[in-house]
Amino acid sequence: MKKTIGLIIVPVLALLASFAAMQLALTLQGSLENYRPDYAVTGAAAGNAGKAGKAGDTGNAGAVARPLVRRVVLVVVDGLRADTSLTMPFLNELRRQGAATTLTVGQPSFSKPGYTVLSTGAWQEVNGVTLNTHQGLTAADTVFREAKAAGVTTAAIADEWWGEVNGPVVTYPYYYADSASHDPRTDEEAYANTLRSLREDRAALTLVHFCQVDTQAHESGGARTRRYLAAAMHIDGFIRGIAGELDLSRDVLMVTADHGHLDKNNRGGSGHGGWEPEVVTVPLVIAGRGVPGGLALAPGRQVDVPATVSALLGLPAPAENQGRILWQAFPGVEARERASREMAVVNRFAGFAANYIQKVNGTAGVRMNGTDGVAGEGTGLPGLSGAKAVWAGAGRALAAGEYTAAFRQAGEAWSAFADAMAVARQHRIFRERLWRLPVLVVFLAVLIMLGRLIAGKRPRLFLTAVGIAYLGLDYLLYHWIFGNTFSLGVFPDSDLASFFRIFALPAYAALLVLSPGLFWYAGRSGGGVREWVPAAELFVVAPYLALSVIEALSYLAVGYRISWYIPDLRVAFFSMFSLMQMVFLGPVAVLLPLAAWLAGLTRKFAGGGRSFANRGE
Repeated sequence: MKKTIGLIIVPVLALLASFAAMQLALTLQGSLENYRPDYAVTGAAAGNAGKAGKAGDTGNAGAVARPLVRRVVLVVVDGLRADTSLTMPFLNELRRQGAATTLTVGQPSFSKPGYTVLSTGAWQEVNGVTLNTHQGLTAADTVFREAKAAGVTTAAIADEWWGEVNGPVVTYPYYYADSASHDPRTDEEAYANTLRSLREDRAALTLVHFCQVDTQAHESGGARTRRYLAAAMHIDGFIRGIAGELDLSRDVLMVTADHGHLDKNNRGGSGHGGWEPEVVTVPLVIAGRGVPGGLALAPGRQVDVPATVSALLGLPAPAENQGRILWQAFPGVEARERASREMAVVNRFAGFAANYIQKVNGTAGVRMNGTDGVAGEGTGLPGLSGAKAVWAGAGRALAAGEYTAAFRQAGEAWSAFADAMAVARQHRIFRERLWRLPVLVVFLAVLIMLGRLIAGKRPRLFLTAVGIAYLGLDYLLYHWIFGNTFSLGVFPDSDLASFFRIFALPAYAALLVLSPGLFWYAGRSGGGVREWVPAAELFVVAPYLALSVIEALSYLAVGYRISWYIPDLRVAFFSMFSLMQMVFLGPVAVLLPLAAWLAGLTRKFAGGGRSFANRGE
């Protein structure tokens, strides 16, 4: 009777665990796909921005300052790695003529999130666009919206996703369908439209987006392939042609990328999306007015691009901008201009930071200080009082004509506001982990009880050894034998067949490698029915228990629903990795004990084996 009950209960429990794992995986995936920050403050910060930063003649209607350049052309080469960019002859020529550095990309490092960061100056956690499947406009402000409000003309020769992110605010849109981006002629058409726009439209800001470098990486197998490198060389020629249409004594040309690429594609997955250095490091080359030749800049961040473009064109930075102006590329800008534009950017950032902290902490009644957008005294918002004091000092220095001091103190105030945001964010994360801790304790207690119930006293060592060995073998087979990568790019574009190939095959192979241990354990006392069935049950339960421990720790760290912030995606990836293992182990949990029961019966009828009751242990 016990044997029969065990034969039923263990598979049922395993199937329930597999079903629960599938639901949790769908919840985690769905929460990332449908992520919407609950503290978007578009307009809240804008109401107090730009008032302290005006510097005489504004040039463009609605701008905070006169433009420093005639026009800016921003070229985004989709999927271009920083190291690959060093092999592009004309881009290297621009490096010698101007300034160059690398930028760090936010996560998830997919295309539409990258386009949004380059439009808003806000990280994915703030702008709300996390995956390519995002629908609709970003809730955050964009540099194109600010340009439209200021009456500054813009042009976009780009994938239609840029239009989806920014909305109908571009003066001269030339969008091409994403479905056509796999056609090499798409970039040819984009280049032709770019030359036409530069000659006819003469927009103050022109965005140019080339897609074939990224396409070739996906289709040919990664960033080391001949087709990928050839596509980069082809785009290099386009950049040369674009530069030839500009007067770099009056214009500025910026070249960057939305993300990088892995050396080779994951089988069934894409070549980017995660945290790998080659994915989140992209080039930035700036040439033109005010940029001295051969200037090596300190590494920057992708969010710095919109802030820099806005400053060059005399526009307010987007309302949720988290970037800094790359002043080091423009050392010739006079002190008064630098100070006033830096003050304008920090001014807007101060308002955003106060609203962010209010939302994150749930603090009611944040009072804004009129002209500078900084939370007033008595708000109870941690870290803002010190930032406000530094900011006030910068304002006094600007009013007194002490522009160098004002610029320095404005930068210090920006850092203080950013630190206050980081502290508020971390405090809330810590509180949420404390709330999840009792659930974790109860869950682990249940796991221990189940392990004791199923394994009894003596086989615990076997149970633990199988669980640990399974995890090690599974990770080893997944990466080294089946050629998969531990990357977030596995998930978004994969179907059920891909998931089976990526996750199920290594799991089943790991169990196959461990199967001699099952035969040894079942047969060490004769291998009767009562040995085969419990051994098989332990063999399938061990991976579930080991994976459940990983899930418990992941739950403590990030939970199972991404709601108001984007957690460490490496933790989220391994949580999803474990959940998918549990899903595909379900059939094994049903079939293996049944097969063991049949094998034990066969051996019993053949006259061999003893039962647990008869062996002397």
